[in-house]
Amino acid sequence: MASVLSAFLLCLLATSAYADFTVTSIQPVYGTEGTPVVVAISDATGATAADSFCVFNNDKEAAATISGNNLSCAVPAGLAAAALKVSVKTNVGTSTNDVDFLVQGITGVTPLVGLTGQVVSVTFNDVQGAKTEAVACKFGTESVSATLTDAILSCALPANMEAAAVSATLDGTNFATSTSTVTTVAVTGVSPGYGLLRLPVPVVVSLTALPADADVANTKCKWGDFGYTPATKIDTTAKTVTCMSVMKSNDNYGSTVQVEVSFDGVTNTQSAEHTFILQDFYSLSPAVAVLGQTQLTLMFNDLSGLSSPSCVFGTESTTGSINELTVTCPILAGLEDKDPLQLNVAFNPSDPLSIVVQPTFGFGRIKSISPTVGPASAAVVVDVTLSNIDPNMQLANGQCRFTKVKSSRDGSLNDIDVKAVNVDIANKKVSCPAPQFAVPADASTVQINLGSDFSVGETATYTLQGATAVSSAAPVGSSVQVTVNDMTGFTVGVSKCKFLNNLELTTDVTAINGHVVTCATPSASPSGEWSTFVAVSADGKLFDGFNSVAGVTLQAIQSLTPSSTIAGSSVVMNVALNDATGITTGTTACLINGEKYEATVTGKVLTCAVPALSMGSYAVEFCTQETVCSAQKTVNFIYQDITAVSPSTGEVESDVTVSMNDVTGMQYGVSKCKFGGTQTTLRNVDTVAKTVTCAAPTDPTPEPVVVTVSVDGTVFSPAGTSTFKAVYTPVDPPGDGGGNKTGLIVGVVIGVVAAVAIAVGAVYYLRKRRQSRVAYGGLVEPLRGY
Repeated sequence: MASVLSAFLLCLLATSAYADFTVTSIQPVYGTEGTPVVVAISDATGATAADSFCVFNNDKEAAATISGNNLSCAVPAGLAAAALKVSVKTNVGTSTNDVDFLVQGITGVTPLVGLTGQVVSVTFNDVQGAKTEAVACKFGTESVSATLTDAILSCALPANMEAAAVSATLDGTNFATSTSTVTTVAVTGVSPGYGLLRLPVPVVVSLTALPADADVANTKCKWGDFGYTPATKIDTTAKTVTCMSVMKSNDNYGSTVQVEVSFDGVTNTQSAEHTFILQDFYSLSPAVAVLGQTQLTLMFNDLSGLSSPSCVFGTESTTGSINELTVTCPILAGLEDKDPLQLNVAFNPSDPLSIVVQPTFGFGRIKSISPTVGPASAAVVVDVTLSNIDPNMQLANGQCRFTKVKSSRDGSLNDIDVKAVNVDIANKKVSCPAPQFAVPADASTVQINLGSDFSVGETATYTLQGATAVSSAAPVGSSVQVTVNDMTGFTVGVSKCKFLNNLELTTDVTAINGHVVTCATPSASPSGEWSTFVAVSADGKLFDGFNSVAGVTLQAIQSLTPSSTIAGSSVVMNVALNDATGITTGTTACLINGEKYEATVTGKVLTCAVPALSMGSYAVEFCTQETVCSAQKTVNFIYQDITAVSPSTGEVESDVTVSMNDVTGMQYGVSKCKFGGTQTTLRNVDTVAKTVTCAAPTDPTPEPVVVTVSVDGTVFSPAGTSTFKAVYTPVDPPGDGGGNKTGLIVGVVIGVVAAVAIAVGAVYYLRKRRQSRVAYGGLVEPLRGY
């Protein structure tokens, strides 16, 4: 009986410790893992947060916080994506009921293996409440944006994913996880890593994974920008794809390319770090050979794994060599006269002809040049026509060589190379200017350089036409004889000579005798430079260049001493020349006013006695032979004379202005004036106005007298028509009515007044002196005794 009572009491205690309560609601009624929910119960009295839980599906407890009769908790991980029950458990009891809740979760992921950028579909069982602008996928830790269609999120697969866990969010915060993992297909290796661009080789591409539906028929390898080749094999165990390397024709060059794989012909793997070297040449030198060349070279981007090159010209083969990235092929003898041949290069004894370098290879021989004769001037363009030319030849590579040309600078023989000014591929022509600064020479051999070296053994020649000798000296305005090495095209009236240096004056060829042409010499030098070089031109337009062989001194008058004299007087004239080569006494004369006067020659000075001439300026020239005279026209001798006198009447000793044609040598203190027979002083010289000022005579001249002048004070100008009459000025000029007497009276009055003033002053002074003696007389005597 006692034990029954004890049991009853225990039941009462237990009933009082665990109170009954119910779950009245849950908000929201759906959500993904991590979604916060609020569960309301009928009574939470006595419940503590530390011991209170939301129970999902009867086995997943989520810690809760309590506020009034509400418990807040988050949907735990590991729940199936399905509808389930939620109840509450606290320290004071367990709910007597539960409520429905829908767990939103991932039910499928496809594909599990894909290419970078490929779309992965993540399927949810339910997407209620999804925020379309916030949906996203996460692969491992990398989150990517997604789009939502029906219950499927579409996401682009990132690169370099290997067995990455997949999760997704419908609200941008809470992610539902999946048990699936996704792997990005990526290239992990390429073997071999090189191959000839023109000879395909099998290449094995290793991958991180293979798509489940991969098949050979749809799989391709991509070789950078060079295109695709189809797969020949897929090894699912080794995770490899085998393709033949790409092959291209002559318009492509070797390159290092990124290798990718496509399983659908649209989307490619990405593998920037895994590349394949497409081996090929990128230059052939020379593309067209010139005579004398014995080998050609091919530059490659890569020669890994290649050896034993064989060079085949048409059907004839020769052994080449490899040095780093260069293949050298000896040029077979006998190809010079053959038409261009196809060139092939093979590597390794077992390989077929593995590279077609050029459709053709041959020699560019000179067939002709035009013109064959011309001056040594860059203005002349020599067209060189070839038997063959590189279709890709650039202007910068073209050169012509003129051999054994004599330098005008030091006389040495040199080969002169000049850059081409035009390359005509269609007509197989290279155009070069003729060499400059060269002495004219016969038959300079022309050679050609098409890019790497000059030809040898060519027979084409170009004659550098020009002056080879010239008279050493000749008077200006006369003529000079010039020897020309080649007379092709020379014609009187068309051909010309040019006097270089600072002259740059051109004159006509007036006569031709064999290889000697006669040209007029210039009559003046704008620069004052008379030593010159002579160039010639057959057509009167293009001249041979700077030529130190054909040099001439143009003999010209430098100065005259004296340069003037008084008209009507004779003079001994000294004519100074810049050069007197060939000028001797007995054959030389001074030429003035159309008359010749015999000259004596001393050094570079001609001395001539010239008779008196009337006033004027006379051109002075000189003659070295009966018919060879200078025509300088710029040196003049002046005979000085009076042109006018002003005034024609004036007072004695007044200034008289005498105008002259020239006042050279006139100077104060030396030069004189003469009025009739009376000599007077020259007071002033005005060189600008060409006038002198003379003192009029001291005595009047009853009649006008002739005025003359003298430079040296002894030889006077001839008596001309200029006259002057000197007159006295009267003391009392007529018409004044005693004006001078009035002045005299005024002078006398002033004198008298001055005398009276002086007398009055003297009287005043004496009177004051007497007064001073009376006032101080008593003081004076004692002082005397002291």
